[in-house]
Amino acid sequence: MIRILQIVPTLGYGGVAQFLLNYYKQMDKNEIRFDFITHGSIEAFHQELIDGGSQIFYFKSIGKEGLKYYLKQLKDVFENNTYDIVHTHDGHLVGLTAFFCRRYFKGKIICHAHTTLCVNPRHRHFMPMFRWMARHNSDKLLGCGVLACQYIYGKNSKFKVIHNAVDIDRFQQVNNEDALALRKQLGIPQDAFIIGHVGLFSPPKNHFYLVRIFEKIYHLHKNAHLVLVGGGELQEDVKQECKRKGIENRIHFVGKQSNIPLYMRMFNVFALPSRWEGLPVVGVEAQAAGLHCVMAEAIDHDVDTGLGIVNFLPTTENALDKWEITLMKSYASPCRKDIEIAMKATGYEIKGSVNSLVNVYKDIVK
Repeated sequence: MIRILQIVPTLGYGGVAQFLLNYYKQMDKNEIRFDFITHGSIEAFHQELIDGGSQIFYFKSIGKEGLKYYLKQLKDVFENNTYDIVHTHDGHLVGLTAFFCRRYFKGKIICHAHTTLCVNPRHRHFMPMFRWMARHNSDKLLGCGVLACQYIYGKNSKFKVIHNAVDIDRFQQVNNEDALALRKQLGIPQDAFIIGHVGLFSPPKNHFYLVRIFEKIYHLHKNAHLVLVGGGELQEDVKQECKRKGIENRIHFVGKQSNIPLYMRMFNVFALPSRWEGLPVVGVEAQAAGLHCVMAEAIDHDVDTGLGIVNFLPTTENALDKWEITLMKSYASPCRKDIEIAMKATGYEIKGSVNSLVNVYKDIVK
């Protein structure tokens, strides 16, 4: 058995964690076993992972407890557990995390790039050093897309792309009656046109811009509703902005949800106006559900699976009208067969991508 310690900022419903957990579900647990370090909080589904044989270590961040305590936590994990691989997904800090792990761990280290921007402005000056650390303290460089890898490791670095693939069955095998019942539960009329968004309420996701888009739509299309799935630090601020604009009666804040395929089935269109992203899992999921997707120009265009249902638009003041027109335009949904063909061709069908990641693990420990 190959034992792997996965390091993630949060082990919750965000894109990085869900990418990792979706892949782990498909793996043979007699062949591969994951443990996790997370800086996030306890979630209900963690018990299922623990029951399946995983350990979860809840770390205090460097920002909260200081570097000395963080290193003590790492040392304790490595002194009391044996791993073949450390696989870190720690945002723009993967190189720094690899450097810290190398103090106590002599096995193989993999860095994984998931973002195209350093989220902390104070850290941007140090990105050349973080890139050097990633290249010199890891045995393999992986990433969700070319742009993310080039940003995190440097443009001339050698890396392998593992796509943020999804299980198509989860998004196609949803009962329409359940989706209609969810509309009723949320108080949304059956004939309403629903714009959906799934994402953490944080600066990269650009919720305030999405609210501005919907403000235009609100006054032009009386049957339009906006459903926002997710939690996060900016949720209350966004709610207050909706109230200030007087449009809150057709905006639905539903919080964190585990059954994303059901919500996708309820949506008529999917909006993702992110200020920056790596390669968003949720964008691939929306295509697996057959949804027309309108995404920010800043998002890696490799997210488009070639189904003809993705539009990219800038997130500027002048583009608000374009978002309104494009979101409200009618599109025919592709059939399941076409979705499967496109996703397999572009590497977003999960079974093939899981095999690629498992082969990386096997090759690196040989």
